[in-house]
Amino acid sequence: MAYVEMTADMKADILAQKNNPSELITRPLTDEERVQYGVAEMRTCKKCGETKPLETGFSRHANAKDGYGKVCSECRSKQAVAAKQASNAKRKTPKEGGPCADEVATLRAENAALKQRITELTTTCPPKAKDITGKPRLSLVPMQIIYDIAEVREYGNLKYGDPENWRTVPVQEYVEAAGRHMLRILNNPTGIDPESGIPHYKHVECNMAFISAMLEEGLEGGNG
Repeated sequence: MAYVEMTADMKADILAQKNNPSELITRPLTDEERVQYGVAEMRTCKKCGETKPLETGFSRHANAKDGYGKVCSECRSKQAVAAKQASNAKRKTPKEGGPCADEVATLRAENAALKQRITELTTTCPPKAKDITGKPRLSLVPMQIIYDIAEVREYGNLKYGDPENWRTVPVQEYVEAAGRHMLRILNNPTGIDPESGIPHYKHVECNMAFISAMLEEGLEGGNG
């Protein structure tokens, strides 16, 4: 039975308006009376035994006589959580026995062994090195030749105004140009080309780069 804590003045006021004092002592206050006297109706939880305000401590229950349940909201929440956990545990725990019990046990053992083997392999086996068989090792090439070719290419770009112009020249012309510069190198290994101001050997390197690229790409050069 719900009850309220009322002062003597409140009881006297209620008794003055009602004809049955004994009923007023034992029954809950109506909503209008709670509003009128500013008191909260209390109820003792059947689960935890604590006495709490009815409206804030108990949930609404459609089948209850006064519209509130007999178990407090906190206990109902705990019951719901416990029920959900039990349901989840029941779903995760396979039934013991049954026609497939032996097969399930075998698969579990194999799964455990597989996990153990994977752990061993990932911790003891080094990662496989990348296969570079047949690939050129660029680190074997002296980098200076790249700078030499770039120097001649910069001069050519300023002279002709087109960085791709070299593709239009016949391969034979690069062969002959490389030969001319080679003859100059035979006479003077450090000789400078008078037109470009760049050593002859750098022109040979650039001409050979053009020849190599065009032969590799199947180009013959020329405009027609």
